[in-house]
Amino acid sequence: MDQDRNPNAETNSWSQDQETNPAFSHVPPAPGFQPPYAGAEPPKKHSGLGIAAFILSLISIACFIIAIVLVVAFSTQLYAGNEDLYNELLEWTESYSAGSGAEPDFAGSEALGGMVASVLGAVILLFGSVALAFIGLILGLIGAFSKTRKRVFAIIGTVLNGLIVVGSVGFLIISLTAAASI
Repeated sequence: MDQDRNPNAETNSWSQDQETNPAFSHVPPAPGFQPPYAGAEPPKKHSGLGIAAFILSLISIACFIIAIVLVVAFSTQLYAGNEDLYNELLEWTESYSAGSGAEPDFAGSEALGGMVASVLGAVILLFGSVALAFIGLILGLIGAFSKTRKRVFAIIGTVLNGLIVVGSVGFLIISLTAAASI
């Protein structure tokens, strides 16, 4: 209809483009072509904080799994019929509880040293996992409230990091409860 009244409708559109973007004024638009974002906002990018939260959650999950494997290795080494290690640990526990204050000789016992190393490694990995998850939780929450970016990774990172933090705190409470009941 507009073209019937104004046969130069495309020319007018082109002249408007010349005024708004003179760098490309020598190239007329193709008939029926609309710029990809004409009148609309460009697509949002993913939140960098959300991506960081998601990556931290994956690293934290990996650290948590490795820590659990170390604890299982410790338990297997302790209870798998290794009588020497069990007796050595029992002697040290009895002498320490009797008040002698004797320190264990880790250098003299390869098995006891390996056990202590696996326990320390597991504890460090567990605390590191919770620290990474807590940082990721904060980054995910900040990314989830961003209005200018996509929130997918931020929400996934927040959920995973939240599960890790809550799961670790629950694991700690269960462990302390079990230790107190002994």
